[in-house]
Amino acid sequence: MQDTADGLHAISHPDEATGLLLTWIQQVGGRLTLPDPDDPDLLGIDLSLGAHQPLRAAAPRGSIPRSRLEDRLPFLLLEARQAIVSGSLDCTARVR
Repeated sequence: MQDTADGLHAISHPDEATGLLLTWIQQVGGRLTLPDPDDPDLLGIDLSLGAHQPLRAAAPRGSIPRSRLEDRLPFLLLEARQAIVSGSLDCTARVR
């Protein structure tokens, strides 16, 4: 997780942050997906960072990957948002 947090401080575009988050999510056993109201495994956190359509992390409820996502993902997302704000990155290029 520390490598991901450190990498977030070196991003130049929100897509890079999403890529780092995706890599970390996969490393802990989760997946990144589009929102689906019928998917009970989705976490309620949008990871798109304003760069594209909403994205959600997912892992089965009660699983170790789910616990890791719930415990650590909010921190990593905050780090990503802070990197975007402090670097004044362009978050206006949204996919429609």
